[in-house]
Amino acid sequence: TTTLARSKEIRRSTEKLVTLAKKGGLANRRLLISRLNDIEVANLLMDVIAPQVKRDSGYLKIEDAGLRRGDNSEMATISFVDDIELKEEA
Repeated sequence: TTTLARSKEIRRSTEKLVTLAKKGGLANRRLLISRLNDIEVANLLMDVIAPQVKRDSGYLKIEDAGLRRGDNSEMATISFVDDIELKEEA
């Protein structure tokens, strides 16, 4: 759960990363590692999450979560459209 503006920016950058992971290959894996600065997260995205995504685009959805108490900024929840299971493979 985050602000609406931040969730729109997260969706924009995350969908590009998922598209890279779906294409596969060593060059795209190295691009993911350089953009995420974390080898484990890049491997998780490429090996576990990307094969479970069945779509060509539009991987994430943004749902309204009301207004934040205090400054009344619009809040939103961001999640994958498809059901993703994050179990570790041996």
